Amino acid sequence: MVLGGMMVSSQRFEKIAVIGAGSFGTAIAHHLVQRPSEKVGSVILYGRNAEVVASINKEHRHPLHSSGFELHADLKATDELGKAIENTDLIVFAIPTSSIAGVVNALQPLIDSKVVAINLAKGLDASSLTPISEVLRPVFKRRQAVLSGPSFSDDVFNQQPVGLTLGCHDRSLARRLADLFNTPTFDVKVSTDLVGVEIGGALKNVFALIAGLIEGVGAGASVKGDFISRAMVEMRDIGLFLGGRWSTFSGRSGLGDLVTTCSDHSRNYRYGVAWADAWIKHDGAEPKERREAADEAGRQASGSNTIESLSTLGVVHTIVDRAKMHTPIVHAGWCVLVDASLNVQHIVREIRRLDIRRHREGASPLQILMHSLFPRRVFRRRYSSKKRRR
Repeated sequence: MVLGGMMVSSQRFEKIAVIGAGSFGTAIAHHLVQRPSEKVGSVILYGRNAEVVASINKEHRHPLHSSGFELHADLKATDELGKAIENTDLIVFAIPTSSIAGVVNALQPLIDSKVVAINLAKGLDASSLTPISEVLRPVFKRRQAVLSGPSFSDDVFNQQPVGLTLGCHDRSLARRLADLFNTPTFDVKVSTDLVGVEIGGALKNVFALIAGLIEGVGAGASVKGDFISRAMVEMRDIGLFLGGRWSTFSGRSGLGDLVTTCSDHSRNYRYGVAWADAWIKHDGAEPKERREAADEAGRQASGSNTIESLSTLGVVHTIVDRAKMHTPIVHAGWCVLVDASLNVQHIVREIRRLDIRRHREGASPLQILMHSLFPRRVFRRRYSSKKRRR
């Protein structure tokens, strides 16, 4: 098959296992099971909840997510991990990043050396402070990819237009996987910058969370555009430091996903809005009680107990703090949500205070070049206390 002037392998995946029966994992499994038989043999969805599995198999509905939507009859589910991956040649990980290392370790003795992995999770590994591709590398080596970009499960279910980026070091594998997913409404572009694609997905959730805090304190409509532009600066600084490429963060998995996620459609954004609103409403309460009330309100508004951006914020802050990187948004968000040293009502003022060192907009061509060539040495650094006294 020829795609965009390049030969694409049409080799079919005999069995695809999607690990994680959350909303997006289920949507992706539903999408894949409808692909032509020359591309896909069967798709099985693994979930830990026996009631969810039974509902998918018997009623073709997910009782917790998009329950009004009928899933494809050929989609099968199981709560037995071994059964899910038996004889599979493609594993799609749609579980929180905190669970991936444990699942991969459990699967390692059972996985054939030719099995391919795709990661859908958007976060960083807390124990190693690295992208998830590093967690997958010992088992899957170069046979792995990440699929990321602006997308919500309801749009995938309803076949609304979705555009994603698939990052993979192996060009031929990347084209094969993109061909597997591509339909007139589900458009996938490929990139060999696997790390950049996954870093963009992880960081956009952090920035969406903080954008929600700013919305929740009633900072006005004008600040969002300014926030997104400054978040892009920090995304590039952190992303290049971790091994991504400058251009990747201007694409779907960076800027595209950031803009889409800084909205009420995102559970991270909704968490931030509700957290800030509850914090203000509980003025006068004990600090611990106030934070617990804010967290509870945020989780209820998000519709999930898994707020991955919270753990990712802690990981990202550790990385930039050790590097002494100048990231006003990340630092202010961490001070509010983790360190509890900043009142959320002062978050915009704190970001502006930290960003006062910036006198002009944009980077020069030389700065961009140097930053791209030496990303772990050339980035905005924090002022030391000694320099601030001058």
